[in-house]
Amino acid sequence: MNTAASVLFLLTTAGVVICEEPFFLPIVGGDVSPVSDFPFLVALVDDMGDRWDIQCGGSIINENYILTAAHCDGAGTHVLAGAYDLSNKRSGQSVLIQSFIRHSGYDETTMLNDIAVVKLKNPLKLKSNEVEKAVLNTNGNCPSTGDTCTVTGWGRTSFQGSPSDVRLKCSIRVYDRPTCQRSYRFTITNSHICAGTEQGGKDACQADSGGPFICSCGNKQVVAGIVSCGIGCGNAGVPGVYTNVESYISWITGKAGTVSTRSATDGGSGLRGWLFLPMLGLLATVII
Repeated sequence: MNTAASVLFLLTTAGVVICEEPFFLPIVGGDVSPVSDFPFLVALVDDMGDRWDIQCGGSIINENYILTAAHCDGAGTHVLAGAYDLSNKRSGQSVLIQSFIRHSGYDETTMLNDIAVVKLKNPLKLKSNEVEKAVLNTNGNCPSTGDTCTVTGWGRTSFQGSPSDVRLKCSIRVYDRPTCQRSYRFTITNSHICAGTEQGGKDACQADSGGPFICSCGNKQVVAGIVSCGIGCGNAGVPGVYTNVESYISWITGKAGTVSTRSATDGGSGLRGWLFLPMLGLLATVII
């Protein structure tokens, strides 16, 4: 695992667990997810010769740029798109990472602005149901408290456990900010989204960082958040924290240019900024 993309250490102060530094996380309590479920999902990986080693997740903004979390800076040498099984080197398209553009206001102590875009050395070849641009959320009223959304990736399936070879997904519920705030020392703002389950057992985890948090908004499936940080993986009643994409559309557009904010079923695509999806793969399900 890349040192620069090291795990966010979770410290306890006066009984409150805080996200002190970024780290990688995977999907806990997930189900297998075919490529066609989320064709915009990518993996930031290292080439290990016989297989790919997952470092972070991301979402396709357009052929040349990937949306991920700021704390994933330095994670991986390649972006892998359209892949299902990371142990199969023939799965998907691999493209070298050219540069990593982190939000200048990123603060690892408050987890504000945990968003970044990755510029690719060569463009991806888009293909329906396999490699597609993500639709970014521009609806400030969605998701709402209680909504069920999905997190997906190849991260660890338990805290400090082993990553998954294949894509996994799980459904979690959006928490209101005051409830979420009780679990964290830093301030939960409108730039954050919190989600998890009361019973626990489902969450993002190490190596899921930077991946998409997907919700249904206005009858379309959109990337509403980026895996950012959390406390452990799948702890009961402790939601993970995600970067709120809708808050960063202008920033994304300024860095990456054309982005999709409408799905094909809506009659076309629009140009807008895209969201940063944080979660280095281990940040408590969301700081993964």
